[in-house]
Amino acid sequence: MGHPAGAPAAGKALAAGGGALACLLPQPWWASLLWGGVSAAAVTAAAFCPLSRRGFLKTALCFWVFSLGLAGLCLFLIQWAGAPSLAVVGHTIYLDLSLPLLFACTAGAYGVLWALQKLFHREDFVPRACRLAITYQGKTVTLWAKADTGCALREPFSELPVIVCQASALTPLLPPGAGEGLPGEGFRLVPFESVGGAGMLLAFRPDSVRLEPAGTSLPCYVALWQRGPAGPGFPAGDFQALYGPDQFPELSPTR
Repeated sequence: MGHPAGAPAAGKALAAGGGALACLLPQPWWASLLWGGVSAAAVTAAAFCPLSRRGFLKTALCFWVFSLGLAGLCLFLIQWAGAPSLAVVGHTIYLDLSLPLLFACTAGAYGVLWALQKLFHREDFVPRACRLAITYQGKTVTLWAKADTGCALREPFSELPVIVCQASALTPLLPPGAGEGLPGEGFRLVPFESVGGAGMLLAFRPDSVRLEPAGTSLPCYVALWQRGPAGPGFPAGDFQALYGPDQFPELSPTR
C-alpha cells in the first residue's frame, strides 16, 4: 500500500538501462566496482523507496554484494570449470540452457531461498497479528491487526505512521457520518497508492492506541477504509486493521 504499483518494474528498467550503458562504456575494474554501487543505490531507490535510511543502505548493499557474487561465480566457471554454455560479453552474462534445465534451475533457486527463510526467519511464515485497543473521545474499541510489509503510510504533516482500519470496526468511536464526504474537525486526508490504484483515506489521531495485553502505547494516526458498492474488500482479510511492521518495532514478535 505504501509503494507505487510500478516501482518493481521501474527498478528492473533502471537496472537494464544501467547494464546497457555499462556495456557501451569501457571501464577499468575500479570504475566498474564504483558503477555497481551507484547502480545498486539507483535500483533500490526506484524499486523500494520510501525506506528508512538504514533500510535503504541494507537493501542497496545486499543488491551490490549479490551482484558481485554472481559476477565472481560466473568468472570462476569460465576460467576454471570451462563451462561451454556460459559466456560473458562486456557486462552481460549469456547462458545456453534448455527449457527444462532453466525451469529446474529456477525452481531450485526458489527452493533454496525458501529453505533459508524457513531456517533463519521462521516468524515470516506465520501471519503476524496483534490486538490493539483504540481510544477516542472517551470510548475504546479492541480489534485484531495484521502486519503487512507493503503498508508504509504516514500522515504527511506529522510523519507519524498510519494504521488502516475497517471503518465499520470503529463505528462505536466515531460520530455518525464520519468517513463520508469531506473530513470534519479532527480528521485529515492521507494519500495512498496500491496495486489497485491511488486515492485518499480519511484519518484521525486517536487519544491512544495500545498493544494488548502489554499496554504499550503507539503514537500514530488511524485511517478509515471505506468499501464502496463495487470496491475491493479490506486488504487484511478477516482482520480489522493493517499496520506496517517496519513502522512499529514495538509490535515485533521478537521483542
